[in-house]
Amino acid sequence: MNKIPLTLLLCVCCSSAQAAPVFECTDRAGRTLYTQEGGSRCTPARLGRQTVYSSALPAAPAKAEAAVETAPNNQADDTATARNAVERARAALEAGRQVRYGNERNYAKYLERIGGLEQQLKDAEAALEAAASAGR
Repeated sequence: MNKIPLTLLLCVCCSSAQAAPVFECTDRAGRTLYTQEGGSRCTPARLGRQTVYSSALPAAPAKAEAAVETAPNNQADDTATARNAVERARAALEAGRQVRYGNERNYAKYLERIGGLEQQLKDAEAALEAAASAGR
């Protein structure tokens, strides 16, 4: 059996299927339709980049301990660094609450992840309190 022509034919068919243009058409009622067949009332659609979804797990959020680095000589810099860490932890918590990942079908897994983000926020706030009290 000669597999090379079959493989080549399969590659050509697949690549041509991906390259099919999408047209934005308007019907007589004024509705917008999207199709791969152009016509007199059709223009090439500008859909932007295609979005690709992955089943891979998301990257772990940055740890709050990264904000508690070696203390600089200037206490104001230390307080500002701690304040930035609190803001980042707060933003990570809000972003985490808005998303429920596919591996979190069990609600307890979602709560476990959110609990970790809340703990990071508490740790960052404690570091800010420590930096603020050391600066006084």
